[in-house]
Amino acid sequence: MMHKGKHHLQAVCACATHLLDRVYVVLKEERPDELRDVDGQPVTRQEARAICRERYQVPDDIRQRTNVRHRKARREEKTERRYRRRYGDR
Repeated sequence: MMHKGKHHLQAVCACATHLLDRVYVVLKEERPDELRDVDGQPVTRQEARAICRERYQVPDDIRQRTNVRHRKARREEKTERRYRRRYGDR
């Protein structure tokens, strides 16, 4: 989702929704959760971790780009609050 221009939080929420759907089905059908690869084949925990590291990690340049934007917005908000505290709403 980050490659499609979505924000990090949008990507996290999409993953959380998907996991919640999985948890619901597992609990409803009373069956154990089984890790599978992208082709639907069962995999071990170590193989699943390797797949996630290889295919689903946010690249550092994208992570850095979004962090810089977030820091800048927070800095501007802090400056605005200081200005309003000092001069009020004129």
